[in-house]
Amino acid sequence: MPKEQKQTKVDAEPINLGVEIDLDRVLKTGQTVRQALSKEIGDNLDDEIENQRPLEEKIKKWQKMFRGDRPPKSFPFSNAANIAIPLTRWLIETVFVRIVDAIFSQQKLWIVKSKKEGWRDVAPQIEDALDWWQKHVANLRKTIMSPLMQGMKMGTGVTLLDYERRKRVVVRHASEAEKADKNIKKYKTKGGNLVVKVPITQYEGPVFKGISREDLYVSSDSNSIQEAFMVGYRFYLKPFQVRARVNSEYYPITKEEEEAVLRCTTLDKLKTARIEEGHRDIQYPIKNNVELFTTWVKFDVDEDGEEDDVKVTFSNDSRIILKAVYNPIFYGFRPLQDFVFDPIEYSFDGIGGCEKLEQLQEEIDTLHNQRLDR
Repeated sequence: MPKEQKQTKVDAEPINLGVEIDLDRVLKTGQTVRQALSKEIGDNLDDEIENQRPLEEKIKKWQKMFRGDRPPKSFPFSNAANIAIPLTRWLIETVFVRIVDAIFSQQKLWIVKSKKEGWRDVAPQIEDALDWWQKHVANLRKTIMSPLMQGMKMGTGVTLLDYERRKRVVVRHASEAEKADKNIKKYKTKGGNLVVKVPITQYEGPVFKGISREDLYVSSDSNSIQEAFMVGYRFYLKPFQVRARVNSEYYPITKEEEEAVLRCTTLDKLKTARIEEGHRDIQYPIKNNVELFTTWVKFDVDEDGEEDDVKVTFSNDSRIILKAVYNPIFYGFRPLQDFVFDPIEYSFDGIGGCEKLEQLQEEIDTLHNQRLDR
C-alpha cells in the first residue's frame, strides 16, 4: 500500500500513489538500486536531450513562422519590405476549429454500453457522470486545447493523466475547545484573536494535463510511448514547492540531497521563448526554477529476470532520485497520450502543418516583399 501522506495546506498537491521501490537494496553488481537506476536514467536522459535539440530549434522556428514573426531585414537594401502573409495560420486554425467542433459539439462526449443485463439502466447514469466530470472537474475542452493545437502545428501534442488533491484553506476563529487543545496549531491575528487554519479537500482524483512537446523525452529508437525504454517529461518547481514535498515525505530524500537539488535552478531557453510568445515582455530573468523529470523506465529493480516499469522523479543536474515507485496505474499503461497530426511510418513524431507549409510560406512572403520593393 502507498505510504500515507501528511496533511498540508497547499492548493493542489500530487497524491502519493504507487508502491515505493527499495532504492538502498544492493544488487548483484555491488551497486545499490539507487546508484544503478540513477546512472541508467541520467546517461540516457543526457543523450535524449541532445538528440532532441534539433527538434526544439525547429519548433522555435515554426512558432515564429506561425505568428508571422520575421527577423530584421536589410537586404538587398536598407528598409526593404519585410512583411509576412499568415497563410499557415489561416489554414491551421481553419482545420483546428473544425476538429474541436467535431469533438465537443456532440450531445454526449461519452457513450457507455453495458455488457451485462443488470447494468443496462446504470449506463446512462455513468454517461451523465462522465460528462459532468469532463466539463466541471477535468475541464477537458480547455485542457486538450493546447496539445491539440500543438499537434496540428508541430506534428505531435501530448497529454498526461495525473492524480491530484485540490484543497482550499479556511481560516476561522478558534473555539474554546480548540484554544484549550495544545495539539492544535493556532495563529494570532493583529487584534490578538486566535484563529485556526482548516484545509478542506475539494477534489481528489484523476486530472488531465497538457505536456508541451519540447518537455517530453522519449527514446529515439522507439515510436510508441508504451513500448519505449524510457519516456518522461520535464517540469519545474519553485524551491519552496520542493521543500514542501520533502517535508510532507512525498519526496523521501535527505536534507543534503534536498540542498543539492535546490542548487540546480534553471529555465530552458525554449520555455522562456514560449512565455514571451504569450504577449508578455520579460524584463527580468525568471529565477529559482528547479528542473525535474518524471520518467517511466524499464529496469529490473528486483533482479527477478523481468523488466519492471518504474516511475521515477529525477533531478538530472544533481543525479538525485527524489521518488521511485512501481508504475502506479493499475492496468500497467503509461498515462501519456500523444496526438499525431500526420503520422510518419516507424516514427514517434508526426508532420505538422507548419512543416508542410514552410516552403510555401517562405515563397509567398518572398514574392510579396519583392513586389513591394519593386
